[in-house]
Amino acid sequence: MAGWLALMCLSPVIGAAAAGALPVPAAAEPVLLAVAAGVLTQAAWVSLRAAFRGLRPTRLLLSRAAATTAMAAIVTVLAVHGVG
Repeated sequence: MAGWLALMCLSPVIGAAAAGALPVPAAAEPVLLAVAAGVLTQAAWVSLRAAFRGLRPTRLLLSRAAATTAMAAIVTVLAVHGVG
């Protein structure tokens, strides 16, 4: 277990070193970003499934204040992204 944890901690450093040492073609950047987004999405999906395993659906409902805050945060992020 310790070996896998060490590898997980060192892999971003190794990736950054490899990306700094080797030039990445401009045509490959969108593909690499898509792969990274897919990996992050899969990790988030697995984490959410593990976090909510065994909970009843009624426990997942948000209060009105929490839902309003979440929507305000989403709209703010979209607005900042659209302007910037």
